Amino acid sequence: MDTLIKMNIKTSYSSNYQGKSKQIEFKLADFNKLYLENSMFEFKEYDRTEVEFHSTDNDVLFKVESHYNPISSEHVDESIVTLKPGESIILSPGGDSADMLVPGKYLIQIYKQNYCFEGCFCVIPNSIDWEAMLNIRYYLESTVKGLAYNIYLEKKATKSNENNLDQNIEAYRYLYSNQDSLFNHLKCIEQNPISDLKKEYKIREYSKKKTNKSQRWQAKKGDKYNKSITVPTAFYEKKCYSTNSTVENIILKRMVSYFQNILIEAEEEYFKILNSINKTIEELQNKSNQKSNAYIEASKLPNTFNVNKLRYAEMGVLDREIASNKEKKEITEKNLTNLYKLKGKLNHYINETWIKDIDVKYNTSTVTTRVLKNYHYNEIYNIYNKLRNTTITNGFDLVFPYKKTSTLFEIYSFLIIKDIFEELGFTWTGGWLKSNTDDNLYNGDLTSGDSIILEKDDYTVIIVYDIYIGIPDELKNVKLSQPSTKPDNQHRRPDILVSLYKGNKLLGCEVIEVKYRRKSNIYNMRGIDTDVCKQLSSYTGFDYYDADKGRVIREKPVYKVLTLYPKQDDLGQYTHGIYDIEFIPIMPSLDSSSKYYGYENLKSEIIEYVEYFVNR
Repeated sequence: MDTLIKMNIKTSYSSNYQGKSKQIEFKLADFNKLYLENSMFEFKEYDRTEVEFHSTDNDVLFKVESHYNPISSEHVDESIVTLKPGESIILSPGGDSADMLVPGKYLIQIYKQNYCFEGCFCVIPNSIDWEAMLNIRYYLESTVKGLAYNIYLEKKATKSNENNLDQNIEAYRYLYSNQDSLFNHLKCIEQNPISDLKKEYKIREYSKKKTNKSQRWQAKKGDKYNKSITVPTAFYEKKCYSTNSTVENIILKRMVSYFQNILIEAEEEYFKILNSINKTIEELQNKSNQKSNAYIEASKLPNTFNVNKLRYAEMGVLDREIASNKEKKEITEKNLTNLYKLKGKLNHYINETWIKDIDVKYNTSTVTTRVLKNYHYNEIYNIYNKLRNTTITNGFDLVFPYKKTSTLFEIYSFLIIKDIFEELGFTWTGGWLKSNTDDNLYNGDLTSGDSIILEKDDYTVIIVYDIYIGIPDELKNVKLSQPSTKPDNQHRRPDILVSLYKGNKLLGCEVIEVKYRRKSNIYNMRGIDTDVCKQLSSYTGFDYYDADKGRVIREKPVYKVLTLYPKQDDLGQYTHGIYDIEFIPIMPSLDSSSKYYGYENLKSEIIEYVEYFVNR
C-alpha cells in the first residue's frame, strides 16, 4: 500500500484573526510528478502560517524550513525543523516582524526509509509584483554588494533559484556549512594521497644497480666520498621512491589556500561589521544617557509629567534599538568564533601535514583526470569550483535571507531619490559610502541616520535615511539648521528627509515617507483620514531650528510630504485635500532599460521643491 501524505495549511494575518485553511493530499509515489517543478503551496509574506503533517506511515519524517527551530544547536541548522506525523509548526509569525520569512522558495523534505523526496513552498510578496521585487533586489545589489541581504539572520532559503553574488561572508557561510564533508575528505587525503614514483640519482651506502653514469661518477668524484677507491662505501645510483609532489597535490594545496583566503577576507568583513555595530551602540547609549539625565532632572521640577512621559517613551525606543544592535553583535561574534575554529582546522592541514612541503605553482592546470577520478579530491574540487564561480546557476546551497520587502522598498526609494538629484546636475560628494574613509567600518548596509550629500554650485542637498527629528533642547550643539519638533509630537521619525542648503542656510525640506502596504491602508478618497494620514500631517508641522541663533524661528521648513507606495492600480498620483501631502505610487520597471512607474511624478515633485527655494 502506497504512503498517503496530508498537509493542513492554516493562514491568517495574525494570531488574533481567523484565517483560511487548505489541505493538500497526495500519494508519496506521485510526489515527483506533482512537485518536482512546482511549489507545494504558497502564502503571502505577512500571513501567519502554520502547517500540520500527517502520514499513513508513522515512520515518515518531515523536514521543513521555518522562521525558527525550537531546538537550537551549534550543529543543527536553526531554520530546519524535523516533524513526525501529527506534529505542526508555525512557518512564519505573521505581520511585518523581524524574523518573518521573506519572499522566496523554502525547503520541504519527506524521508521514508533511506529515500528523500524534496520539494518547496513559496512565500510571495504582499503588496508588490514578484518581478518588481526581484528588480529592487537586483538594483540594490548593483549599488552595494550585500545591501539586499540580512546578514544577521541564521535562516536560509535553500530552494532559491535566483543568482547570488559571490561575497566573502556568503562564501564563508557556504564553506562553514560544508566543513564536515571538507575535513573528512582532507583527512582521507592526508592518510592516502595521490603520489608518484620518482627516479633520481642519489648518493647511498650500497650498490644495487650500476649504470654508465654511476661508474663515471665513481671515476671522477668517488675519491671525495670514499676512503678507499678499491673498496668504495659511497655509490651514486638511481633510486626510485614515492613522492607527494604531484600536480594533483599542488592543485589540492592551491584549493585549501583559497579556502583560507576566503576566511581571512570574511574575518576582515566581520570586524568591519562589529566595529560599525559597536559605534552604533555607543551613539545610541550616549543618546539614551542624555535622555535619562534629562528625565531625572525634569522629574525634580513641577508640571513636567506629560513631557517626561514622552521622554520615557523615547528612552524605551532607544533601549530597544540598543538591544537589537547587541543581538546583532552577539550573532557577529558567534560567527567570528565559528570562523576561527574553521580557520584553525585549515591551518593544521596547511602548516602541520605533508601539504606544507608542496611547492605551489599557480600556473598549474585547474584540474587533472586523476583529481576527477579520485573521490576525495573530486569532492574538494566541487566545493572549490562552487566558490570560484562568480555566477552560480542555483546560488549557494546555503544563503543569507534577503531583507524584508518593506525595508528593501525603503532603501530603493532612498536611492532613486538620490538618482533623480544626480539627473538634475547634483554631484554625490559625501555621506554614505563616499565619506567613509575608515577601512574598519562596514559599508554593506544602510542604517538609521545614514545620509547622502550632493552638491551643485552653491547648493547642497542632504538626504537622510530613517532620521530622528529632535526637540530644540537636543539640537543645541548642531552646526547646521534643521527641522525640530515639539515634545508632544509622537511622530518624529520620517523614513527619508531631504534638506536643501545654500551655504550653511537651510532653505527648506521635503519629507518622504515610504509605505509598503495596500493603498486603502494609506488614504481614502472619502475625506476620512487614516492613521497614516495623521502621521503624515504631523510631519508638515515641523519647526525650523536655526543653528546660528540656537532657537526655533517662525519659518516652517517642510515644503511638502511625499508618500511613496507600491503601484496597485492606474489611478496615479493623489493629493491630500487639506495638507501639502502627495501620494505617489511607484513600481520598479521589469525592463531595466526603462524608468520605473511613477518616475515622472516623483521627479516633477522634486524639481518643484528645488525651484521653489532656488527662485524664491
